[in-house]
Amino acid sequence: MGWKSPINAQIKSQVLIERGSIMKRISVDFDGVLIPNYFEKKFILAGLHSGYNNKMFDWYVEMMNTSPDAPLNTHLLKQLTNLKDSGYAIVLWTNRNSDIADKTISNLAEWSGLFDSFEFYGGQKSHSRVEGIAIDNSPNNLRCAEHGGILYEWR
Repeated sequence: MGWKSPINAQIKSQVLIERGSIMKRISVDFDGVLIPNYFEKKFILAGLHSGYNNKMFDWYVEMMNTSPDAPLNTHLLKQLTNLKDSGYAIVLWTNRNSDIADKTISNLAEWSGLFDSFEFYGGQKSHSRVEGIAIDNSPNNLRCAEHGGILYEWR
């Protein structure tokens, strides 16, 4: 699961590429990065894979409210903790709708304190612009980060 080399090394490498223009902020996706990507796979099975829409969000909210908490990628969370300890701001950056913010934050349990802020884009994340580096399982979303991104998928 995840990368062969630690995220810490990749982050430091990405910062070096930026040649001193260091923005110590890391925006991290939730689905597919901090939890397994099985909800997205259920979207496809339910025929909701043609982009974000109201039907998809209704289904997703119901799914989140009736499903147990997903397992967390504690390996990545520990690496993010080390980065936070070295001065990085850690931001949860997700396509989830703000209607399920409480469920998302409660899913993080004791790890929720790791995050400096929570950004819910309701399916519009690919139109956002974030400072620093992004960690996401979608190459499309990595283009939103001012200092590049790391493609990462946890299954």
